[in-house]
Amino acid sequence: MVATAHLVAGAFLGRKLKKSKYIVPVSFASHFVLDSIPHWQPVVNLQDWNSTTFVGVFGDVFLALFLLFLILKKNSKFFYPILLGFFFAVLPDFGLGFSLYLPFILEIPPISYFWDFHIYVHRHTSSLLGIIPQLFIIFFGLFFLLKKKID
Repeated sequence: MVATAHLVAGAFLGRKLKKSKYIVPVSFASHFVLDSIPHWQPVVNLQDWNSTTFVGVFGDVFLALFLLFLILKKNSKFFYPILLGFFFAVLPDFGLGFSLYLPFILEIPPISYFWDFHIYVHRHTSSLLGIIPQLFIIFFGLFFLLKKKID
């Protein structure tokens, strides 16, 4: 899944759950649930990394952070729960970022076990139809996060 979908889902969960004891595990688990839905993404593994995928990933991260800013501005009363939901929803993908510069990190147990599980749950598709579930998650989450009242 692209970072934007994980961010919006995590922000939505943070906004709705409000308490960190619920936000942390549910947002973290949401990452794997979303990754188990067949989806397209620009980078599947390190061998796919090139200048084109870098631009795609950079654009996705930029869009995600821009949307986070809008979400936080609209929901300032829930700043910390939303930020917590966002962080834990995208946390599992930090491994890919680390592996670009420190590839040995993903070979160290228990990180290697976690990373193997992360790869195992992924359901990739090369089809552009794999963008549809991500767009649904993004638009659904933004609809509720940016409307006047969601409680």
